Amino acid sequence: MKLLGKVFILTLLGLSISCSTPPPKKLYPDVSMTRVPTKALAKKPKKTHANSSLKRLEQLYGKRAAQRVKNWQYLINDYQRKSELEKLKITNTYINQLRFVDDRLHWGKKDYWATPVETLASNGGDCEDFAIAKYYTLSKLGMSEQCLSLSYVRVRGYNKPHMVLVYQCFEEDSAIILDNLEPRLLSQRERRDLTPIYSFNAKDMWIMKASGEKRKLNSQSRMRLWNDLKRRVARQEIKRRI
Repeated sequence: MKLLGKVFILTLLGLSISCSTPPPKKLYPDVSMTRVPTKALAKKPKKTHANSSLKRLEQLYGKRAAQRVKNWQYLINDYQRKSELEKLKITNTYINQLRFVDDRLHWGKKDYWATPVETLASNGGDCEDFAIAKYYTLSKLGMSEQCLSLSYVRVRGYNKPHMVLVYQCFEEDSAIILDNLEPRLLSQRERRDLTPIYSFNAKDMWIMKASGEKRKLNSQSRMRLWNDLKRRVARQEIKRRI
């Protein structure tokens, strides 16, 4: 518990928390080569933040990167009317195909939260980037932000904190975990290898007690990385990787 407390305090102060690295045997094919549903390919993507920046994105990252973002837009268009479970499955599978890359190697920073477009364009990211890309993908698919939260957890067998996306609309519902370390959609009860540290979404931030109860925190001012990310998404900013 002392260790978890230190991790929590360091995070609130804006200090870096590295991700748990996926097993080295796990391969991540280039998302630009991923087959997108046939119906989606026949459609023109709706105007989105990413769409208005495609020209600049292609200049920074090339045509393959722009195609990855286009495929993501096609997917979002094609899955608008699918069930919530189908949306969760395709989002988890699609984003998990990206490469795992540490922020120092990828962005030249100790801790950088990339926008979904930056993650797709650069064809990789760390656990926070994976979780954030899933958050925004599901939000664009019409899922209520009330049901989505980003959660820092401890993973059994790993010596670093890790971020996952949690889907849970009501407290009585079973929370579903979207994780780049685990390709399956499993409930929080099934993920006994995870120990929650704290979670947040667009509105609130809270600590998970051992009993499973939430204790809200009034620490929005300290959410520097999250607030900075939302600002860059709104402005359609695109950073070039190193």
